[in-house]
Amino acid sequence: MVLKKTKFYYIFDSLIFIFILYWSLFPSRFTPKLILNELIMSFSDLSIIILVFLFCPFLFLNLKYFSLKEVILLCFSFIVFWAALSLLRIYDKHYIPIAIYTLLMSWLSMFVGYLISKSQILYRKFERNFLTKLSLVLCMIFVIYAFQSIFHAGFRSQAIITESLGIERLKGPLGGAAVIQFIMIIVFAVLFGNLQNNRKPKTLYIITTIITGINIFLTGSRSGLIGIVFFFLLLILSRRSIRLYIKLIIIIIAVLIILTPIIKFDRFRNFEDQTRFETYQKGLYIVLSSLDIFIFGKGYGNVWPWYKREMEFMQGLNISNIYYNPFVGKLLYHPHSVFLELFVELGLISVIPFIIILISIVKKLIILLRIKKYDINFYIVIGLLSTFPMMFLDLYFFKNWKISTIWWIYLFSSI
Repeated sequence: MVLKKTKFYYIFDSLIFIFILYWSLFPSRFTPKLILNELIMSFSDLSIIILVFLFCPFLFLNLKYFSLKEVILLCFSFIVFWAALSLLRIYDKHYIPIAIYTLLMSWLSMFVGYLISKSQILYRKFERNFLTKLSLVLCMIFVIYAFQSIFHAGFRSQAIITESLGIERLKGPLGGAAVIQFIMIIVFAVLFGNLQNNRKPKTLYIITTIITGINIFLTGSRSGLIGIVFFFLLLILSRRSIRLYIKLIIIIIAVLIILTPIIKFDRFRNFEDQTRFETYQKGLYIVLSSLDIFIFGKGYGNVWPWYKREMEFMQGLNISNIYYNPFVGKLLYHPHSVFLELFVELGLISVIPFIIILISIVKKLIILLRIKKYDINFYIVIGLLSTFPMMFLDLYFFKNWKISTIWWIYLFSSI
């Protein structure tokens, strides 16, 4: 049943944007913290729990209806449950409470996305407007980050210039330069989808699409470049008209050329990263070292106890990116890959449900192609699929919870 637009829609709509603006504009170090022994929880992260409680009543809508949303919910819930169960094998029992906290936040960031999508059932007529507004808000946030990046002003007192990019890489309280492009790709997809569907005002979507495309480059993230290439490749394979794609790419390249006096592109010419390569290599060595590890994993935190380093960082300590593992020697302190985290620490038993999540998104795309429905959801699904190659290059879901929450909102609202 589709209800008329009411003040309740505006209330819940506004709540989501208020929380996202809070995450985006207030660095975690400036927000209150709850400290329990060695467990340090920022209010910025704990606000995800508040969102869950606010949207919990929507859980009871359409309980009899089992869809792809519920498949994805159960699959990721199983992964988190298996990770929690694997803590029985953790070597340093002292850090179990911190590990449990990270897993709880990982699950809640997914669950709040599910609840928000359920709230849209009451106002399905306006669901497209919600996702478009969300993308426009995020686009404006990225513009603020870009201003800070180019002019070295904003959330940090000291700019950190990346020599291979020529400027400070685009980043902000919402996420670092290595991870924020994870949702930029989806924002780009939504804005581009509105442009393709001739949504008015068309000028707004032309400008915001171009700006978001440029901002992806300003992150200096090579995975962002892979994501945008994959996005257009999927669109071409879906046999949509490529004329607009070519025009858009030409405009983005032209603007980037204009910015060449202050921006370098050396970073995008070199994809080599020796430390990261060694981490991947050693991770695969652990996976293949025994059948038991291949199937069940090494155990959450037994290879990359990254949450220890995160707590040290929140205490104001300087932390190194390098971690010494007693089994394989030096590694990056976290795997920099969702798939590596799943395979090495949680085993094949967790990779299978994650692949089912991917298959569910592909299934949605096939349905939309079959009925030739090229609405906003079509472009979001393409955008979501474009983020999967990026999961080989950085760790989401288990950390970077604010970014992950927004990704889950887009996923559940479009499936």
